Amino acid sequence: MRFKDREHAAHLLVERLSAHYKDLNPLVLGVPRGAVPMAKIIAKALGGELDVVLVHKLEHPDQAELAIGAIDESGNAFLSDWASDVDPEYIEAEKQRQLSVLRERRAQYTPRREPVECARGLFRRGSVLRRFRSGVGSRRDRSAARKRGEIFGGRVKTATGALRRGD
Repeated sequence: MRFKDREHAAHLLVERLSAHYKDLNPLVLGVPRGAVPMAKIIAKALGGELDVVLVHKLEHPDQAELAIGAIDESGNAFLSDWASDVDPEYIEAEKQRQLSVLRERRAQYTPRREPVECARGLFRRGSVLRRFRSGVGSRRDRSAARKRGEIFGGRVKTATGALRRGD
């Protein structure tokens, strides 16, 4: 399926998700660098809340473009198999460096509030995860959201899955 632009893709996704999430106050998570404007359209149309998922790669000490893992803003880290050859002290320092970057980004994206929480009292709501990338990036973003308590069981819709399968 081809999209005219990201806004068009967001509106198509709203059509697919409305039957399941409209007016149920879904939490729509946008991944910075393109998906947040789309998530805003989706959250508004579904009558939900908007927040961002912040995850950053952990860089290899000798090659900054090579990811040895990822860390979310809560400090939850995932390390790739090839990180076992990297000095543990470097990895800990890199985690702290990237956490600092994530704190700065959270302050930029939501300066007046904490991240939106999914669990409220005794009830929980499902999330709609706004994502168009695939591979390690989307796995680590879903993992970060899951650890924040925003994804419960099979009630998650990813943008690519919903548009591809027609959910």
